[in-house]
Amino acid sequence: MLGVCIAYTFLYCIMSMGYLCSKNRAKKKDMLLFVLFLISLVFISANCIPSKTHDLYRHYKSIEIIREWNLNLIDTFTIYSGQFLPIWGISLYYISYLPHYFWLVVFYVGITFFSFFFTIILFKKMQIQKAEISIFLLFYFAINSISSINSGIRNQCVFGIGTVLLYLYMLKKIKGIYLFLVFILLGFIHPAAYIFPICYLVSMWIKGYKWMLLLWAPLMKYIILPVLNRIFADTYYFTTIVEKINYYFYGRKYEMDLRQLIAIVVLLVIVLYINLVIKNNNIFEKRFHQKYYRFYMLILIIAIGSAGTTLFLRFSYIAAWFAFPSIIIFKRNCRKNKVLLLGIIVVVSFLLNIYNGITLVTFNQFGIV
Repeated sequence: MLGVCIAYTFLYCIMSMGYLCSKNRAKKKDMLLFVLFLISLVFISANCIPSKTHDLYRHYKSIEIIREWNLNLIDTFTIYSGQFLPIWGISLYYISYLPHYFWLVVFYVGITFFSFFFTIILFKKMQIQKAEISIFLLFYFAINSISSINSGIRNQCVFGIGTVLLYLYMLKKIKGIYLFLVFILLGFIHPAAYIFPICYLVSMWIKGYKWMLLLWAPLMKYIILPVLNRIFADTYYFTTIVEKINYYFYGRKYEMDLRQLIAIVVLLVIVLYINLVIKNNNIFEKRFHQKYYRFYMLILIIAIGSAGTTLFLRFSYIAAWFAFPSIIIFKRNCRKNKVLLLGIIVVVSFLLNIYNGITLVTFNQFGIV
């Protein structure tokens, strides 16, 4: 088990730390190394037997139920907590015919990790540097540990695909109607997919009032939710919605992860620095930069405003996915000492993440399932 953690650390150091100070452009051989790194992470994830507290454990149990009860395809549409998730049910149904459960992880975690690759390919015209890829990976794994990726495979897969889709839309490579339809389909894997179009529309509508959202979670938790619980106590439909909201604020104890909060605050400072200090930004097109800045600022502010609730996890993961353009702009417009300071911050965050990975190994076993 310790060997697996050491292997993960070694792979990450080869991919990230060796390139941190490089100014060279990422070439084909570097992208090949990146793909091998992603395949290695998928292999490590696939061989992890989850603890009973992980969502992945419940997904494996669902596959067992499909096999033992000989469920048909339609029955699997609501197998996850009674929610109507047909795409998720279909994937469980067909994987139940395979000899090992780990193919579920290979499929969903594979899509998640290779969304990194597609994200980088989208910005290949920017002549991406190896150091920029490294800093992006450090930030991502400082916020989103391999443990959480392995547990919440539905959520992470949807966020990876959603990030690529929204980038495509901002870059005018996909029409809004197609984007809307695909997000509806992604919602049949995990409802968190709807966060992307909702927040994007809100970011286009709200301009000067974003900072008020820092207070949205306390207002919801201590003022709005108690009122809703009292008003809709006897209304079935609204009670179901309110109960779902209550779950994210009260349903399970969530201890604030200082590592994630530090990384989110650092990203917010970077974005503010880019838009307040760096005036001549000709790296990205003006329209893309405006759309991206409005959306990303909203996500970061909501994430910080959600601190102490389960929703903080959702928005911090999205913040990690959308950090890449900000890192590119910051890296190319700042002096070496500022980039070095940024590197130190993310390295410290990554070391904390490695500690989290060791905890994962301590509580989980690794093997074929």
